Parts: sequence; C-alpha cells; structure tokens
Amino acid sequence: QAYRNKTPPPRSWTVFVVSILRRIRTSTSPDLNEYIDGIADRRDSNNRATVEMTCPLEVNMEPDEPKFTFSPESPYATFHLEIFESWVASDLEEWLAANIARPATAGVLRNLMEDYHGAAVTHYDGNPEALSLMVLTILELWIALDMSAIRLCTLFEDYDPEVPLTLLENLNLPLKRQMERLKEVEKYLENRSSRSRFHSCGVLCTVDDTNCFPVRYFDQSEEHQYLFRKITDKATRDREAKLVEFREKKRQYEDVIERSSCLSHDYRRYLHPTNGLQVEAHSARCYKCGMQSQANDITIEVYELPLSDDESRAKSTVFALRAPLSFGNWRDSTVFLLSDVLRSTYEDKRSPRASHTLNDPEVSLQKYFSRFRQTQRIALLSEDCPHKGSRRKIANVVSETEDEICVKNGLLFRYHDRQTNSFSRNFQPTQDLARLCTYTIPGGREPSPFQQFVHRPAEAPSGPPPNKVLATQSTCPSGLAMEEYKALATLPLDNKIQWQNMLVQLASPSVDFKTEATVLVALQCILQAGPCGDDGDVRRSSHTILADGQFAGTLLNSLQEALERVEKNWQSFPALGLFVTIARRLFSLTPAGTMQARSLEFLSSCRLTARKWIDDLEEELQIATDESVRDNLRSKAVNVALVCADTFSVEDVQLRDILAVPEEACTLIQCAIVANEGLHCTPETPLTSIMIIR
Repeated sequence: QAYRNKTPPPRSWTVFVVSILRRIRTSTSPDLNEYIDGIADRRDSNNRATVEMTCPLEVNMEPDEPKFTFSPESPYATFHLEIFESWVASDLEEWLAANIARPATAGVLRNLMEDYHGAAVTHYDGNPEALSLMVLTILELWIALDMSAIRLCTLFEDYDPEVPLTLLENLNLPLKRQMERLKEVEKYLENRSSRSRFHSCGVLCTVDDTNCFPVRYFDQSEEHQYLFRKITDKATRDREAKLVEFREKKRQYEDVIERSSCLSHDYRRYLHPTNGLQVEAHSARCYKCGMQSQANDITIEVYELPLSDDESRAKSTVFALRAPLSFGNWRDSTVFLLSDVLRSTYEDKRSPRASHTLNDPEVSLQKYFSRFRQTQRIALLSEDCPHKGSRRKIANVVSETEDEICVKNGLLFRYHDRQTNSFSRNFQPTQDLARLCTYTIPGGREPSPFQQFVHRPAEAPSGPPPNKVLATQSTCPSGLAMEEYKALATLPLDNKIQWQNMLVQLASPSVDFKTEATVLVALQCILQAGPCGDDGDVRRSSHTILADGQFAGTLLNSLQEALERVEKNWQSFPALGLFVTIARRLFSLTPAGTMQARSLEFLSSCRLTARKWIDDLEEELQIATDESVRDNLRSKAVNVALVCADTFSVEDVQLRDILAVPEEACTLIQCAIVANEGLHCTPETPLTSIMIIR
C-alpha cells in the first residue's frame, strides 16, 4: 500500500519485519545476527543518495574527427560495432556535408575504414549477415571519401575506380533499408563509372602515360612544377661540377703519365741463390711504375641524374615526392577496399627482386621526399639499382668519357603495394567475398554436400545446374531420406523461383525445418540480395515476387499453418526461427498495407509462442535436479529467447511502435535476461552465433 501511494512504509512495518527476522536468528552466523539487530537501530534520514549513471557504450564521434575505438575483450564489443554502423547509416551524410572540403577528411575516413574493418572482420567471423553489413558500411565510407577527394580535385572523377559491383550480389541484407542503401551504393558507382574517361590503372598503377593521374596533376600543380625545376636546376649545376671535376682529374692523370714517361724503370742487381751469378731484375720500388700506378688510381664517382629522361616518368616521380594528402588517402583506401574488403587480387602477385624506394639513402631524391602518412601503402619502388649503389659507383678517368661519368637515371619506378609486397596492377575479382557471405552448412568433418548449392556467386546466381542434384545423390548424408536431400538441394536453385520453392515446402514439407542445415539453406535463399533487376526495383530479381499481393498472402497463410504445426513443441525452435525470418523478410519487401500488417501480426503470434515456450522451459528448470539436465534446459531457453528477440528485428520505425507497448518491451528485456543467464552453457553453433549478433 505504501508503494502504491508512493509514501515510505510506516515505522510499525519496520518493527514487524525485524521481529520476523529475529525469529530466524542462528548461532552459526553471528554476522547475520549482528546485521539483523542493527536494523532496529536505523533512523530515518532526509539525505538522498546521489547515483552517477554511466553508459559503457561511449561513442567518440567528434564533429571534426570521429574515431572508432574497439576492445575485443569488452562484453559490449558487438554493441560498439553496431553503434558505429548505425552512425554511418544515419549520420555520415550530415557529417560529410560539413567536412567534405577539408583536406584531412579523406584521412579521417580512411582511418575509420581500416579500424572498423580490422575489428569487424574478426568479431563477425563466420557470420555472413554481419559481414555483409560490414562490407556495405565500408562501401559507404569509401563513397564519402571519394566525394571529398573529388571536391578537392576534380581529376579524380576522370578515373574509374572499377569496383566490381557483381560481388555485391552475395551480400545478405535482412532489412529493406539495407537493400535501399545497397541500391544507392550501386547507383553511385555506376554513375561514377559512366562519367570516367580512364581506367583505374591510370591512378593506381601507371606512371609512364601522359593520361595517368600523377602526370595530369603535375601539369596543373605549381608546387610540383617548382619542385621539378628545383631538382633539375640542381642537377644541371651538379652535372657541370662533376664535369669540371672529371676534366681536372683527367688533367691530373695526363700530367702524371707525362712525367712518368720521362723516367726509366728502376732495376736492382743481386746474386742468384742457386748458381751465384749476378742477375739484374726490375725493382719492386720502381718510381716510374709507382707514378703509373698513381695515375691509374685517379678515379671519380659517377654522377647519376636524379630523374628519368622519360618526361612522364619524371613528372610521376616528382608528384610522388609530395603526393597530395587527399590523393594518397584516396589511392590507399581504394586499394584497401578492392583488396582487403572485396577480396580482389592483383593480376600478377610477383614480389620485386630488389627494393629501392624514394626514401632510400642511395636515391638522390631522398631529401625531397615527404610521406603523406607513416602507414603509406602504395609507393614508388624500383627493382633496378641506382648507379650510386652499384659497382658502377666509381669509374676510372682514363677509360671513361663525359657521357659515361654523367649517366642517365637507372631507376625504373613502379607503384608497389607494401601490404602484399607486389607491384600494383589491375585487380581481378575472386569468389572469396562470395564464400565469406555464404552460410556454412554443418557437415561434420567433411564439407556438407549442400554447401555447393547455397554458393551462388555472380557468375552463377542460380547456383549449380539442376542435374547436379541427381548427380550428387551418392553424397546424401546418412540418416537423411533421399527425397529430403533432393528437396533441400533444390530449394536454392534458380534465384527467380526460390520463393516458390520455399512456399511449396511450407505448404507440404519434404524437409525438416528443425535441423540447422535446413534453416541455413533457407536463410541463404531468403536474405541473399542477388542480381539487380532490369527495372531497378530495390527487391532485385531474386525477391520481386514478394511485391505480388496474392503470392504474399498465400505465403503468410502457409506460415500460419506451419506455426500451428509446431507451436505445441518447444523443440521446434529452429523452425520457429526460420518462420520469423521469412515473415520479417516479407514485411520488409512487400508493399505497405495489408500484407505488412498481417506480417506484423504473424510476428506477434510467433512472439507469444516463444514466450510460452520460455515459461514452459523455466518451469521444467525449476523442478529439474540433475545439473546436466538443467544446463540443457537453460541452453534450449537461450535459443528460444533468441528466436523471440528476433521477432523485434524489423525496420526502426516499426520497432519504435512495437516497443511503445509496455508488454512488448518487457518481453524483449526478458529475452535478454534469459539469453544472458544461460549463454555460458549454450553450445556455439553457426546458427546460434548468428542469432546472438542479431
């Protein structure tokens, strides 16, 4: 009553409680007895305790220089990643508008890309959904970097970054907003490519073409032209000084030779040790020979011109000495995107046989070189050795001409990737990203026979040919009926009819929806973005049919019937989780209206079913005495709670409406508590890990 009236309890109530506690005094716990006796001596106080609330999810997104901080050991690691992903999705555009013209912006975005990728690629390992969102997030960061670079230097717009858009077909994106973001990324890159005049090699790997970026930038840069004149003017002076030195040493040589020519060789007489006869021999200390030797020892250090005699190479070299900050970060970030994020590889990954860079002491341009940052990834490197560091460093004045003393530059600079230790060349897409974004079907020691059917790269968006199912019947796992094997293997074949295949199995199942393999195969069909449609619809060609109201209604009816078949058995939680994912996908991609409302109603029904299962499991947990049985029940409760929480994974607008209902908010909190309390005894499976991140 005191709680309802929001008043403190009466003093008589405290006395009553103390009297009850004193009845349970025990001789075995004197500390407890002392505590109970002390309760009666307490006095009322008007002092209020001050509680300082702290939030472990601190976000360091400064207006000028946002930073990504991450600790893999933190219990909030996943939330830190998701907070950053949310910032990119909602606030990056506004931040870019305020900072697009700042020279440091490209470096800030590059740091965010690399730091976030380093944390996410490890933390999300084995999770195709989270890794897909990681790729999408980094692409949006790169686009912001690209826009800033173009604002600072319009030359960037002439070069196609050649990001392979087909690789993005393998991303698994559950929400419509994520699909819309993917469409915006593709649209930007397509427009960027259509406006370009040159290939990416002109900015990433070419140094000897008049149309490459360094040469064109040099032609309009007064700073680099001044540096070029400074280097060449000094080279002219140094060459003249070297020629003066050469002529002087040659005169010295000729003078010594001339003086020695006037002399005769020195001989000495001695008795032969064998026959005792007097013998005359050339003296080892012959003065004439000494002078000739002195003349031959007159040498000169070869002078090497600092720049190539090829005009384009010379301009590219001077450009690299003082590469603009925005260019360096753009180039390194583009290589990082193509190589590390999208997993493309160089056409030729041969390592250089030798390494001579602009920063080496034997390279005469070292004093002019300035890194745009310490972690510069792409830089000029020559396999050929400069004359200063070779056997040709010292020359004999008698046998050389002026052209042999003042030689052309011997370095052949090319762009080198320090990360891969190979020269920067054209990139070739691989299927590594497709594999990364494909669910791993559990198959024991050997790969699951179903893995080949869910692997649907851009080259084969419909998967293997249908006869592959018949050809691989011998690989059917033991304990699985042949009919179920064929039905499950056929499910992802042909991305344009995958939803019809799903409907058939929901209405008349030949597969067991309670197995993890079935769930993962179905998830690949449901969530993979797939190829773009000809009409530019955000649903893309793989999910266009969800816009059909009649099909969507039939699918929902089949889902409802499937739910009724499993709602009495909590051991069917994998099937319930799959039904929830289908309904969420249908809600996201079906047009607003009746179908969306029905989808939300179905998710609510799934939520009620899961809540009942949690209550049933907690009742069984209360009466269980064997610890192994209790751990198993806790594990099952965690999986059911994760499924229940997944019913809230809808678009942000709808989520706010759902959580505005107190009972629904309490359900979500209850799921979090159950999952947190039992997570330590829950076996980690591919599906469980995915559900936890969700």
